[in-house]
Amino acid sequence: MGRLKFHERVGVQKLEWMAMNDERTCPVCGPLDGKIFPIDKFPQQPAHPHCRCTNLVAWPMSICGSDLSAQAAPKAAQGDACILPPHALEGMADAQAKENAKLKEAFEKGNADDLTALTVKQLQTLSKENGISIARTKVDFIKLLDQAEPGIDHSTLSGVGLKAKLKEHKIGLLRTKEDLIGLLVQKQAELKQAKLIAQQMSKLPPVEGLDEMTVLQLKKIVKNNGISLNMTKQETIELLDKLEPGINHTSLKGKELLAKKKQYGIGILKNKQQLVEALQKKAGADLAESAKKKAADEAKQLLVKKQKELVEKTAAGVQLPESPQDYTKFISQVSDAEKALASAKDLPQEVLAGHAKEIALKKQLFQEQMSKLNQTSRANGRNGLKSTVAKKQSHLLQKRKKNCRSHLLPPKPNRRPLFRKALNLKVPIRNGMKNQRLENSISQAK
Repeated sequence: MGRLKFHERVGVQKLEWMAMNDERTCPVCGPLDGKIFPIDKFPQQPAHPHCRCTNLVAWPMSICGSDLSAQAAPKAAQGDACILPPHALEGMADAQAKENAKLKEAFEKGNADDLTALTVKQLQTLSKENGISIARTKVDFIKLLDQAEPGIDHSTLSGVGLKAKLKEHKIGLLRTKEDLIGLLVQKQAELKQAKLIAQQMSKLPPVEGLDEMTVLQLKKIVKNNGISLNMTKQETIELLDKLEPGINHTSLKGKELLAKKKQYGIGILKNKQQLVEALQKKAGADLAESAKKKAADEAKQLLVKKQKELVEKTAAGVQLPESPQDYTKFISQVSDAEKALASAKDLPQEVLAGHAKEIALKKQLFQEQMSKLNQTSRANGRNGLKSTVAKKQSHLLQKRKKNCRSHLLPPKPNRRPLFRKALNLKVPIRNGMKNQRLENSISQAK
């Protein structure tokens, strides 16, 4: 795999499979001997355990995109292997350097938005460089299955049963873009915390007397501070990073980690120097925690100050309206003040209660003002109704008087046929008074 990366880096486009071609050549490698493959489609080597095959740069080889070629290959045919020209390699190197700088900047910021702008391939490269596996673990599979089938225990699944469930729910083997972003953000937060502890430790004066203490005395102090006497995996990896700088040891585990510990003689328990470093690290962590707590307290005090200013401003802005046109403004002011009180959860209860009482009093005065206005409007409405009714009654009374006078007057010429008809047909009239008046009129007419 390392040779393939090297060939790809220098611009080799094609490789040739080379087998041993003796009596021990297997039927897998024999047919592949002498075949040329593009470097991105080259079969896996070794092809099987104890495989003796290797690969060579394919010949003839020329500079890609140019007629220049070596004397052994005066003219390269189309599709033959070729070496990229120097300016192309420089362009590729510059592009790779820019991409690496972009990835490094996105990772160091630790911002999820910056990481979201990267592609999945870039996130996978960044994860590998920082010791994060791009493949999902069994714990990830169990967690995803629990989400897909809630209420069912999947912790006992393994082997074929687990593969069947993963296939059923279409769960891939590689982590998604969101998973990689979350792990990278978490990794960057851990690195920032470690840098903060290191900075605080550098500010600490050297602890006097630790070097002169015996191992037993140091162990007692370590136990009292809640520090383990055993070498943890993280501490072992940090020690290996110091012994082998430039190599990523975060992926070591099991036999590989044991082999490294045996190689450098790293024991199970901490030695005297490691106990001293653990105590200094604990002191630095305590100092970093106190600094973090102090920053949090200052942020909280600033938040409380802003909340107090907002509550006081909104409460003072609630003014009783002087006219009905200001009623809407008063209701809006009360709503803003109540919202400010509800959001100011960090203020003391005494302060909140005082402002709430003030706003409640203003609301009560406003309600009393509204009730007085309603009573006045109702009284004015009743007076207006009375005057209207009186006018109607007067009008009806005048109309009735007019009708009564018309019956006492002598009949007009146009009414004579009616009187004659009433006299001849003796038409009954229900109203007694009107009947008497009609008879009197008839007698006068006779």
